[in-house]
Amino acid sequence: MKPMTLRLGIYGGSFDPVHNGHLLVAQAALEELNLDQLIFVPAAQSPFKPDSQPAPANDRLRLLRLALAGRPELSIDDLEIRRGGVSYTIDTVRDLRARHPGSELFYLVGADHLASLPKW
Repeated sequence: MKPMTLRLGIYGGSFDPVHNGHLLVAQAALEELNLDQLIFVPAAQSPFKPDSQPAPANDRLRLLRLALAGRPELSIDDLEIRRGGVSYTIDTVRDLRARHPGSELFYLVGADHLASLPKW
């Protein structure tokens, strides 16, 4: 039996803290890209902020759960936090690709990261 093709959005970031801007971007992505699911992936440590210490992961996850409550089309995957260390997008995409074969993946990039995209 062929697996169902889903349109999955991946929304990475520190979410330190999650705020209405994140939620507005998520809603726009769901609508504009016709996504079946949008997965928030909080980073353990951003490679672009090596001197920055984010809030504890459990606190950021708790706030994300509260912000996404009642929204089944929005989920959280803590794979980068569980992996620990510096969070690299390519590792996350490979992991999600393996777990969702046949799905179309869409990675959301904030405007604040566009200038550094060539360094990814």
